Parts: sequence; structure tokens; C-alpha cells
Amino acid sequence: MKPIRAWLAYLALVLSVGAAVAPPLWHGVQWLAPHSAIASQPFHRYVHRSLLVLAIVGLWPLAKVLGARFPQGLGIRLGMRPMENALLGWTVGLGSLGTVALISVMVGARQLHFSASATEWGKKLVGALATALVVGVLEEGLFRGALFTSLRRRHSWGVSASCSSGLYALVHFFQRTPEPATVSWQSGWVILGQMMAGFWDWATLMPGFFSLFLVGWILAVARDRTDGLAASIGLHGAWIFWMKACGFALVASPTATTSVWGSSKWVDGWATFAILGVTLVFVQAKWPKPRGLNLRK
Repeated sequence: MKPIRAWLAYLALVLSVGAAVAPPLWHGVQWLAPHSAIASQPFHRYVHRSLLVLAIVGLWPLAKVLGARFPQGLGIRLGMRPMENALLGWTVGLGSLGTVALISVMVGARQLHFSASATEWGKKLVGALATALVVGVLEEGLFRGALFTSLRRRHSWGVSASCSSGLYALVHFFQRTPEPATVSWQSGWVILGQMMAGFWDWATLMPGFFSLFLVGWILAVARDRTDGLAASIGLHGAWIFWMKACGFALVASPTATTSVWGSSKWVDGWATFAILGVTLVFVQAKWPKPRGLNLRK
């Protein structure tokens, strides 16, 4: 099966099955551990986690359909000099969003907020780092490893980067939804539809969706130029860590223009979009393509 068809079928199965299993999963948790922290999570997180788990589990049969070995055949590897490339990606990631944060503080759009104790700061930073590493590894293995690499073997660089970046932006553009009054068998489908509501709002699309698309494109360049996932994992992890750290280190000024400086998501502001554009130029200029890269031009 051709890669694009295989990935479309994979996406359809993940969305349909994920929406279907979320309600019984929620009811199962409420029955087995009604007073646990997991049981108190909003239902939309059950939908999101179901989609994520199915996306990861589905990579093995997807590799079989594509005729590739799992995981190496799907491009899930760190590449040469992984620590060096990961550190380079981490530095670029912190520097890019750090520039947005610094400018926003300088112009008064955000303010420093240091009310937490040293212990609380330590816990939050450790939690942010753990989340950054886990999400960075999982999502880069899926989007820049499996998706980008499998497409790149059959299609041009532009088609491969556009498809992988578009799907990456799509799944990260899901909106938060209100909690349903009751969770029934069709609640997963209802929540999934509500999560996609942002795609019909032009004000939400600009620049949020396009910033996420640009993020995916930068990560694809990093993966391609370093012939592995280490650099893109470093970049991705640094962005997540920085956003979470800024979430409790900075507060938005009441007079700040959200369309320019963004909300707590950061990607929904034009300032972030502009810095991401500069980051793309930097990555393309400073990270030369390695010799011997056996991929179609």
C-alpha cells in the first residue's frame, strides 16, 4: 500500500477507535478507582489519551503494511552524534521561545511571577522536564520518525514535510471542550467533534494552526539535516519545557494584545510565529545535510 493511503487509513482507525473506546475506559476507571486522580480527569483527556495510545500501538501493524521493519524501518532512530544533536536542538529551542518571552517582558506584555517557594519551583521544573522528554520522544518518533520517513522514501521532501507538519498541526490544534453532563457511548464522538471546532474559526486558525505547521516543518528539517531524531527531540522537548516553565514564571499583562503575544499556548501569537520563521531560516542555514543520506531528493 502506498504511504499516503496507509497513513490515511491509520489516521481514520485511530480517530474512530479512540473515540469509541474513551467512554468505556472512563466508566471503567470510575468503577475501579472512583476516588483516584485519574478518575477526576476531564473526559476530553480520556479521548486525547485514547488517541495517543492507539497511535503508538498502531505503529507496529502500520510498519507491516508499509513493508518496513519496526522500529528502524520507520525511521525511529537517534542518528549519529545523538547527544551533540540533542543538545543543539535543546539550545535552539530554548533560545527561540526565550526570545519571545524576553521581548514580551521588555514591552510589558508579560510580567515575572516568583511567588512559589524553591521547593515548589523544583517540583514544577522537574515535572516540566519529565513531560518534555516523554512527549518529545513519543511525538518525534511518530511524526518525524514514522510519518516523515515513510513518506520521504516515496515522495519529495516538500510533500513529506507538508503532510507530516499538517497532521502534526492538526492533532495539536484540538480545542478544550466542556465536560459532558453524562458520558454515554457516543460521548467520544461528540467530544472529538467539539475538539475540532477550532478549524472552522478563522481567528483561531490565524496564526495558531500555521505556527504549529511551522513547528512541524522546523522539526522535519532538523530530522532531515541530522539524519536522526535526536535534534528534533531536543528542539521539541525544549519548546515544551519552556512553555511549561513560563506558565508558572510569567503572567500576562491585562493590557497585552493576545493576538500579538499569544495566550499560555504561545503559538497563537504573531510574535511567536515570527520567531519561528527566523528559527527555520537558522536551522536550514546552520545544519547542513549529512553526507550519504539515502533519501529521494
